[in-house]
Amino acid sequence: MKLSGSDYKKLVKSLSQAYPTKSDLAMMVRFYLDEDLNVITGGQTTKEIIFNLIKWGEAHEKMQELLNAVSLDRSNAVILQEIVRELLEKYFLAQQFQLEKDVQNQLYCVVTGGLKASSLALKLAEAIGYNVVKRRHILLNGGAEGIDKAAIEGANRYQQEATIFESKIIAYRPKTLAQTYNHLVTEVQIIGETKAERRDAIARNADCVILLGGSKGTMDCYHRALNYKKPIIPVGCSGGAAFDIWHELKSDHGKSYPYNTYLSNTDIDSLNPSPDAVIVEALASVVVKLAEKLCMQFKSTLGYSINQGD
Repeated sequence: MKLSGSDYKKLVKSLSQAYPTKSDLAMMVRFYLDEDLNVITGGQTTKEIIFNLIKWGEAHEKMQELLNAVSLDRSNAVILQEIVRELLEKYFLAQQFQLEKDVQNQLYCVVTGGLKASSLALKLAEAIGYNVVKRRHILLNGGAEGIDKAAIEGANRYQQEATIFESKIIAYRPKTLAQTYNHLVTEVQIIGETKAERRDAIARNADCVILLGGSKGTMDCYHRALNYKKPIIPVGCSGGAAFDIWHELKSDHGKSYPYNTYLSNTDIDSLNPSPDAVIVEALASVVVKLAEKLCMQFKSTLGYSINQGD
């Protein structure tokens, strides 16, 4: 949430009136934001500290929380309440407008892989699932244990945090897994009797397939996605089948993989950093943005149709 210059001026003035001392401001920040005012900002005067606190809120995407906090803490400050209400209304209108734009490019992103996975692979799956729905896409997978579940848990975490949630978490399951952790997803679809039928439906209905770890089942999902000519993102550093697929992608040079020509060497290398050097949140963001890049290039170059669900 970004404020205009005039919004800044009004908010600084009203907060200065509502919080005449630094100690008043520090208590509000500690009680409602669970932060230490001296750690997150500074300044010589209370007015300067308030200005810097607003800057901190913008820089850390905490403006909505800050506005809600002062609204609760100073419920009798009439002018402050009016300004907070006005700013929140602007924020929600802007957010709704952005949602309407985002939904036009909404993707069905599969995040799947091994039932058994390393700690790093599970952390990456959780962070990727989080980023998929944060960027207004739909998370789709087979609802199995391991990577699938971690991705769903990440998406569910964002769903719990978000003020407005316009995405979905969909699990395709054969009848044998019909009741598995349904409370974490927004939609369950029962697909066939076997895992093979489920994997085929996932590959067919995906806009892109993100693979982590895994073995034979992950390779099967990969080959089905190739058969349907879907963009595939193998996260090499997650190990297992995903690394093998990444290695083939790295050495293929566009001969067999149509999406290879849309990825630079830097893009491909970014999917396989040394495990010791992985910054989970940063890599998860890179993975989802690469998926978006591939889908848009497939759409414009190959006539690939976004959102091909049954």
